[in-house]
Amino acid sequence: MAVNNINLNICDILDIRENGFQKCLIPNEYFDGYVQVGTLAKCETDKGEIFFCYLFSLKNNFSAQHCFLDDSVQIGSKFRKRTGGKLLKIVACKEEIMQHKILNVEIEINKHFFEISLSANDLKDIIKVWLQKFTLYGDCTVNGDEFLKSLGIENILVFSLSNVPYQVNMQTDIIVKNVFYNEFKLKKSVLKGLDYVSAELNNLMNSFNMQKKVNWKRKPSLNALIIGSSGCGKTSVCQNWFLENECNVFNIRPSEIMRQYPGETEEILRKIYSNAKIFVKSFTTRSPTVIFIEDIDLLCPSVFELDSYNIVRISSQVYSILDDLFVNQINIMLIATTSQIDRVNMQLRRPERFEKEIQIHIPTAKDREDILKQILSTTSLRSEISEELILNVVEKTPGFVGSDLNLLIQKVCQNIFLMKKTSKINQQELSVIFQNVLRTSTAASIQSTDIKIYKCEETFENIGGGNDLKNSLKVSILTPLKKPEIFKKFGLKMSKGILLYGPPGCAKTTVAKCLANEANMTFIPISGAEVYSPYVGKAEKYISKIFDTARRNSPCLIFFDELETLVGKRTSSSKSDVQTRILSTLLQEMDGIGLKIDEGIKIDKNENYILVVGATNRPDMIDDALLRPGRFDKLIHVPAPNTESRLEILKLLEKKMPFERNINLIKLAEKTEYFSGADLCNLCNEAALYAFTNNNDVDVISENDFDIVLKDLKPSLSKKQIDWYFNFENKFIY
Repeated sequence: MAVNNINLNICDILDIRENGFQKCLIPNEYFDGYVQVGTLAKCETDKGEIFFCYLFSLKNNFSAQHCFLDDSVQIGSKFRKRTGGKLLKIVACKEEIMQHKILNVEIEINKHFFEISLSANDLKDIIKVWLQKFTLYGDCTVNGDEFLKSLGIENILVFSLSNVPYQVNMQTDIIVKNVFYNEFKLKKSVLKGLDYVSAELNNLMNSFNMQKKVNWKRKPSLNALIIGSSGCGKTSVCQNWFLENECNVFNIRPSEIMRQYPGETEEILRKIYSNAKIFVKSFTTRSPTVIFIEDIDLLCPSVFELDSYNIVRISSQVYSILDDLFVNQINIMLIATTSQIDRVNMQLRRPERFEKEIQIHIPTAKDREDILKQILSTTSLRSEISEELILNVVEKTPGFVGSDLNLLIQKVCQNIFLMKKTSKINQQELSVIFQNVLRTSTAASIQSTDIKIYKCEETFENIGGGNDLKNSLKVSILTPLKKPEIFKKFGLKMSKGILLYGPPGCAKTTVAKCLANEANMTFIPISGAEVYSPYVGKAEKYISKIFDTARRNSPCLIFFDELETLVGKRTSSSKSDVQTRILSTLLQEMDGIGLKIDEGIKIDKNENYILVVGATNRPDMIDDALLRPGRFDKLIHVPAPNTESRLEILKLLEKKMPFERNINLIKLAEKTEYFSGADLCNLCNEAALYAFTNNNDVDVISENDFDIVLKDLKPSLSKKQIDWYFNFENKFIY
């Protein structure tokens, strides 16, 4: 007999087992004409879980809308800890209880199991005694209480050939078919764009299965090192893979095993490894056994600084575990993660230890779109945010990984909450909130490096004049980024580098910033002072690090200011070879030789595009190897402003400063011949200082103030200097 639609709130009670196990307490009214007290029944919840219990009456002093349910025996799937919910249906069980002679079980154990060191026979005896307390039904899971869990037994999965109630007695033969151990208790995560990582791990699993079947003279390595920036999903994708393959997982977190005194950390590592070997040798398990080490760079760093002797011993213990796995051919997989591969000791990456390395790439634009939609689906914003706004956010977040995007959405939701808006938020308001949050948000890969990375906000509208220069950059750089099909149609390749040369103070740096902003590229400014180091090889390593950082945050613009101080011309009279080594490294990186194969980055894709922009006042001092097409494809002259450009610059300055209305800017532009853009800014500043210094009550800058200042202010450029740059331009026209 079934009782449907009872809709009772399930309450947790600590002493429900004091008067016996496997009880469901329901109001008295359900016993009138429906079922009898003490009846065995299947109790179904609103979450689809079915528990097998004896029905008893609820005390009169409780509300009739509540019930108490013992979740000791769950029918069907593996046990999930019940949290609240509602009791929807009760189906009374009328079959007679039988006694099983043989029973197959699977056991899930926890870390306490290895502290007690139970044998296989001891385990069977404990299970047999424990199961005698319950009446079971079909395939079911028995949840261990605190006592059983203290012995290291978490859950017991029981298998029966018939769907009838049954009991266990001392004559029942318990056969342990599988023992399962997994320290991860999390549910499977929804991850986007990481299928290739699971595919690589599946290949490792195939090797594991083949190794058990085929007697190879040299068995393949079962170890894998997963590399990716912080927050990209290394641990999550491994957890998902462990759950899919029902792996037995021994987890090692450096933060949990590191100890103060020498020898303690090594002892913990040996204990975990010993537990894994005992587990594999002593128990029957269908699933692969995995040792999972998070952030292995903390255990085996490449550079030993403080407490180096202790770190050396810890590293040696990790190497010993890896070597023992290979030499003795133990069927245990070892998977480790790191977010800083350059800080991992190279002894880990040699053959027979970590032969397989899996690189997690920075999400592409399509991946970021999928991740954003997945995150938004868990919030109330999904129905309010438009596809156009999502694509706009995707364009503004190069280098962002899943955790960065999740934090971004959290900040947006927090800002909406602080607005205390009762009505539905519109698209314009959402767009403003996203823009404000994006302005203050940076990717984790940017924060975890000492390379300076910026988001530029300057646009070409901030530069007065120079229309020919702007058009040239828009055609050669912005067009292939925004309309790649045009370049592809004509078989054109995107520029690798641009050299901006011209007199000082003519906005070469500003042009580079505007280009990065217009193309939605991250901006890495580099000066010679940052690169040079007193240590041999340090400068070249820094150049490689710059390009590696750019690849992780692509599309990216690398800006070398005062390029001639970094890679000047090579001459036979040069006494120092530092510039030569830096130049060689820079040439290799620009040619793509420095591109790491395991990163799988293709330069011809917009998402992975890196543009090198150099700025110099002395283009004649740049080495010829850089000036050829294929490296610096375009040499662009940023000239001193002519009369028209100076007028445009003054108009821009007029918007920022209180000019008098009747000032003749055309006349002022004609008076400032040979003035650079920086000179014009200085002129306006000096005029403003003169204006309020002579009269504190003045509100505007008059034309007279400019005239007086111009008498003593001289331009920083000369006709000879300007003509030199035009003559140099005529030599390099491709």
